[in-house]
Amino acid sequence: MKLFKQIFLLAFSSCIFLFSNLSAVHAHGHKGGSAEGQAAENNFLTFKVDLSPRLEKQLDGKAVEPNTPKGAMGMAVLSYDIEKANLHFFISYAGLSGEGLVMAHFHSKDKQGNPIVQTICGQPEKPGMVKDWPKTKDNQGREGLTKTCPSGNSGYLKGKWEHMEPSAIEELKTGKMNINLHTKLNMKGEIDGYITVLSQ
Repeated sequence: MKLFKQIFLLAFSSCIFLFSNLSAVHAHGHKGGSAEGQAAENNFLTFKVDLSPRLEKQLDGKAVEPNTPKGAMGMAVLSYDIEKANLHFFISYAGLSGEGLVMAHFHSKDKQGNPIVQTICGQPEKPGMVKDWPKTKDNQGREGLTKTCPSGNSGYLKGKWEHMEPSAIEELKTGKMNINLHTKLNMKGEIDGYITVLSQ
């Protein structure tokens, strides 16, 4: 029953965020037409993410720790403002291990592996803990969009990634970006998921 409630709350909170953003989009006017035409008229793209431990091995080559809670999960909805190059996000999660979330990032999938492209919250205890940390773009990327991570095993992250670089925008649109939530048990990441487009 507890797991069911967590799933319900995750889905409900994500739907509320998505609905509020889509309402804002339609408030600007919607005239129909092709998907590309709708994106041009509304200036928004909508994305979703399903977060789970199973993607960790695929992205990092290492599975999560054996004692990772089976119920660890999350989901996210994101709305990209084409005109302003801003990405609004709402990430909800539940059932994380130990003390819960300690770091969260946007990552890209490229020839170098799965480097961090934007910190959402938290910082490693030692800069060298994350091998690609020096490649984090600037102070905005290094310090995080929401600064500190919420405490507890369940919660949400809400914020805005402003003035995305063209390379990050292209990765977002082509499905080459993922969200990774880290815990003390799984410093490389406990739940992870690719960002996929819902509307264009």
